[in-house]
Amino acid sequence: MSDGLLLVMCVLGSYRLARLVTVDTLLSPLRNWFLRRSGTVMETFADLLTCPWCFGVHVSAVLVAAVWASIGLPLPALWFAAVPGGQALLASIDARLNVDE
Repeated sequence: MSDGLLLVMCVLGSYRLARLVTVDTLLSPLRNWFLRRSGTVMETFADLLTCPWCFGVHVSAVLVAAVWASIGLPLPALWFAAVPGGQALLASIDARLNVDE
């Protein structure tokens, strides 16, 4: 697989996972459970689970680390910047288009 195609797949995969957790109704019970809890740790998780950009950085890092560990990546430090950047760009476009409303 070419590096460009792998990069696009990582960006799209991290975007989809971040959207699934932070926006889609499928996991809204999980988000709501954290939102109802109080305490510093629970509030931090609630903030993370409701912010596509915040959660996307974490998802992207885990995804890039998994790909790097399984098949290797050229210049992995650039991948750790490029994948979250692409995911954030897609999330921004999604937010501006108001897809959920």
